[in-house]
Amino acid sequence: EFEGSANMHNDDASFEAATFRGKADFDKASFLYANFTHTTFARDAAFTEAEFEHSVAFRPRPAESETLVDLSDAVVRGGTLGQPEQGDAFYDCTHAEVREVTLDDEHCAHGLFNHFRFCNTDFHGFDFTAHKTYLARNNWEIHTFAATEAADRSGSETDFTPARLENTYLKAKNCASDFGDRKAAAEFFIKEMVYRRRKNWRAAFTREEAVSPVNRTKALGKWIGNKVLHQTCGYGERLWRVVYVSAVTVFIWGVLYTTTTQGTTGSSGLTTQGIGGLSNLFSPEGAVVLGKNMYFSMVTFTTLGYGDIQPVGSTARALAGLEAFLGALLVALVVFVLGRRVAW
Repeated sequence: EFEGSANMHNDDASFEAATFRGKADFDKASFLYANFTHTTFARDAAFTEAEFEHSVAFRPRPAESETLVDLSDAVVRGGTLGQPEQGDAFYDCTHAEVREVTLDDEHCAHGLFNHFRFCNTDFHGFDFTAHKTYLARNNWEIHTFAATEAADRSGSETDFTPARLENTYLKAKNCASDFGDRKAAAEFFIKEMVYRRRKNWRAAFTREEAVSPVNRTKALGKWIGNKVLHQTCGYGERLWRVVYVSAVTVFIWGVLYTTTTQGTTGSSGLTTQGIGGLSNLFSPEGAVVLGKNMYFSMVTFTTLGYGDIQPVGSTARALAGLEAFLGALLVALVVFVLGRRVAW
């Protein structure tokens, strides 16, 4: 039951300025064009499995502080999803299909993407490029909104398993990539990998999951590999992270050569001796030894091996071998990150 004007013609519907006193139920409805501009919903509006063939305009007026437009499992091929002049409208697009839709940022009380929930949503022709500024402000997160009461009523958060969220950002990444938006695709790829890591953690350690011990072990291995890629190179999207990790590695090994080994031997005054502990590291002599060992650490890390300085003792040789191995891996990561950027 509603009050206001309603015009319907050949599958077109206009509920502009109409008032729904109860819950508006349009489940499984089909529209060519639909208009819900300035429509007042006393409660929520349900469009579950509805289909908008061409276009729909939403700018509802909540009777209270906020209203929920439930578009779960709906197909929205075009149109505008907007905000009222007063109050908030939240759109639940869980399992929906969203195509050439514009998210109107006018009158947004929160960040634009805090008004939308995308979970396992199919994006076909949706232009993330038009909303990059708002995505960056929202840390590229698209699966949560700022609703309080409406979020409780929707109940869709039960679908937020790591596997579903991984799939959500995979679909968003593919859509952004189809538009040639490398930045958005890269950020969605990072989100996809983060939730893949959480999925593997859940499979490895959560007893609620019916996973065999062998598969738990495999999931743990995948989690470790994912975590290493995240920390060292941001899944191939953070070049400077590789540089930082490399610099920290060189410094740590320089300190280890200085404090835990018998020192180094070499020409041109590069011979050093261990200083016997961290307490001596800050003395003038310790600083000199540390500087020479930093040089040794650098040439070892980059596997240059000039031959003018060598480790003394089994501990120093073991550390040098390990550092050379890590250096080769991190240099390979630099090549991987650069190659990935060129390939996009």
